[in-house]
Amino acid sequence: MDLSEPKKRRIQNACLRCRQKKVRCDSGSMLNKICSGCKNAGVDCIQNSLRKRRGPKRM
Repeated sequence: MDLSEPKKRRIQNACLRCRQKKVRCDSGSMLNKICSGCKNAGVDCIQNSLRKRRGPKRM
C-alpha cells in the first residue's frame, strides 16, 4: 500500500434507488446531493435518514 495515496471516504448512506439496485451511490460527493444514477434515470434521489438499530450481541 502506498502511503501517499489519499484514503477513500466511505459514504454513510446510499440513496434508496442505489441501495435497491445494489450499486455504488455517489450522492455524498455531489454538491446538490443528487447521485449520478438518479440524475441519469430522471428520478428523485431520496436519502433514508433512519438507521436500523442493532441489538446487543447474542452469545
